Amino acid sequence: MENSAASPPKAPRIRRSPSFPSIGLEKAVERAQLLWNAAGTHPVVLESAMKSWGYGPRSSGGLQSVGALKQYGLLTDSGSGSQRQVSLTREAQELLVYGADKGSQEWKVRAREAALRPKVHKALWEKYDGSLPEDFVMLPFLKLELGFGDEAANELLQRFRATLAYAGVSDEADTLSEPTGDSDLIDNENGAGSPEPQASPMPTPQPQAPSPPPVASPPSEGSQRSVQITYSPSAWATIHAPFPLSESDWDAMMRVLDGMKPGLVQPDE
Repeated sequence: MENSAASPPKAPRIRRSPSFPSIGLEKAVERAQLLWNAAGTHPVVLESAMKSWGYGPRSSGGLQSVGALKQYGLLTDSGSGSQRQVSLTREAQELLVYGADKGSQEWKVRAREAALRPKVHKALWEKYDGSLPEDFVMLPFLKLELGFGDEAANELLQRFRATLAYAGVSDEADTLSEPTGDSDLIDNENGAGSPEPQASPMPTPQPQAPSPPPVASPPSEGSQRSVQITYSPSAWATIHAPFPLSESDWDAMMRVLDGMKPGLVQPDE
């Protein structure tokens, strides 16, 4: 006798958007610098790398950062579980070495290659021949052809444009060298399935772990100077102002920075 009981309906399958970097290139380079400050070019266990960025060992933000740096070609990994190790790639080392002069051709070439290395970034760039239209023109391509959801598509475009601006990528296709890597998109939340980028063929000097930059000497009154200050044992910030400041100007600057804190500071996890 046939079973007359109806089969329970299957739950709808939730479609996940394809992988794309969780952070822009500028923040990815900053995290590469923090890892270099902590470990130089040595491989480190994943937990130590995440600690250098201020994340706990199980933080989703830390894991997403690893995936983003891999997609930009700045990080490589090996092993699994507690034995998983990460290290900066040659491409990351070159970006950091030449990063002292972001106007140099050496830095621009490497920044542009990194900006277009993520698969979806390359897909967008090639789709529109290096001249991106308005977001509303690109959204149907992302959603209908690449399978992005509305929120993910908008987030991707915002981050992609910021990355291009940071890298100084012109809206002219012939000014950019062809980025390396496969153009197939991989549906992987942290980008762990992405193939490792090929090494850049351009020879560069082997970088050494950087030493802390010196603090600028006292300049003449009213001159624009950049002064580097440390806010942790291994991290530095640069303040550009007409030093020396008056007491009232210094207090005003501190009030402005405090007001900007929500947009500049990520809470510790």
